[in-house]
Amino acid sequence: MTVNSIYPTPVTRYDPLAQVVIVEHRNPDTGKLSYQEPTADVVRNDDENALAIHPPAALPVKKTAATDDTAKPDRAGSISLLV
Repeated sequence: MTVNSIYPTPVTRYDPLAQVVIVEHRNPDTGKLSYQEPTADVVRNDDENALAIHPPAALPVKKTAATDDTAKPDRAGSISLLV
């Protein structure tokens, strides 16, 4: 890992759709992506395959107070704090 730079490298991130950890190597001075493991093509392909197997419309949607227009608060204007 490069320490004396503006942009630390390598950087890891997680792609939840492809379910893969991506290691990105960047130019420490400019921050421009030099290369990544796995490649962007592989991650894109994994994302497309995941969407083909589990399209977004097939995922169940949970109704919550934020998404349900009929939800009524138990106590209007109250705030609960857990200590």
